[in-house]
Amino acid sequence: MKNKATKGKEMVQFTIGMLPVSENNAIASSRRGGYKTKQYKEWEEFVLLTVKEKCIKCSEWYECEVVFYFPLYFKNGKVRKKDAHNMIKYAIDTVLNNKVIDSKGERIDDSRILGGGWTSVDSEEERVEITFYTVGECS
Repeated sequence: MKNKATKGKEMVQFTIGMLPVSENNAIASSRRGGYKTKQYKEWEEFVLLTVKEKCIKCSEWYECEVVFYFPLYFKNGKVRKKDAHNMIKYAIDTVLNNKVIDSKGERIDDSRILGGGWTSVDSEEERVEITFYTVGECS
């Protein structure tokens, strides 16, 4: 998704062969509070086992672009109801917390993501691409 806004920025990209868990299916409630669902744990485990850690240049801030690939229509032509924006948080958090380090060797907290965007693409092969871009320099 490289365009004029991302030109000249350092980036790291991840392609994950599974869609992330949605907000509706990530956390379940109990008397003691919330806990990760089986679906969420499966997503995290898949990312941990299949995605290699990458290093990005140290920056004070970052941007993130997410592209979801999945069938947008059923075979009969009706639109599928897949709420991609409900998957963004879990896609970014899982990858950022486990697979991205900056050039100083430190993990990047999601509070340092200034913005970005997301897109859904019609595809038979379900997957998600997550790209992080640097914004500025390290302080």
